[in-house]
Amino acid sequence: MQLAKEITPVIRPGVTDSDLVTFLTKRAAELGATEFGVSIAVNPVGENKKGPLDRLIEPGQTIVCDMGASYQGYAADIKFLWYVTKGNEEIPEILQKQWEACADSLDVAIKGLKPGRPGYEVHEEAWTELERHGFLRDQHSYGHQIGGREHDAGPWLGDRANPYRPAEGILQEGMIVTLDPTINRVGMPDPHMFCMGMEVMAEVTLSGAVLLHEPEKEIWVVRF
Repeated sequence: MQLAKEITPVIRPGVTDSDLVTFLTKRAAELGATEFGVSIAVNPVGENKKGPLDRLIEPGQTIVCDMGASYQGYAADIKFLWYVTKGNEEIPEILQKQWEACADSLDVAIKGLKPGRPGYEVHEEAWTELERHGFLRDQHSYGHQIGGREHDAGPWLGDRANPYRPAEGILQEGMIVTLDPTINRVGMPDPHMFCMGMEVMAEVTLSGAVLLHEPEKEIWVVRF
């Protein structure tokens, strides 16, 4: 969260996605991260290319910043979203709808993330909520367990028959997972939607998930 807040003032005319990655990598090391990686997607509506690509940041684009870091033996995996506007332009209606759908699905996942449940059940419930908002399901897994590494060996929150890692693993109290609702993900462009999403880290408890950090409560807007 600290890195995300620090990068917002850096997003200005003339800056590229590569400039943002350079800034983040330097600051992560200064803050004590022993490992750090970031993917960044800067796109207008209908595109979902992932960088850094030396792409100039301009009004009408979303910036999706997905960061992973290691600190004192523990890993983190978190994602933030910005929208770049010109003057007093408002957030596009479709982007706001995408955000609200992801936020509602995240609420469903948080309530359902309890010990004894297989990962695919949480994935199914959360994606069903996204579908209720009118967004078609794709192959993106809703989340995963995290520990010493960003993608640790614990339960996967995805399709039950996920070819990458089957999601039949059982959640246990005290596990740390990421919840990662994403619409128009990289590699599957939709001409009418923005590339966007959110990602939070949470602990599995008997009463549902407990977030480990302050979440992004609304789309962060940068005005040029």
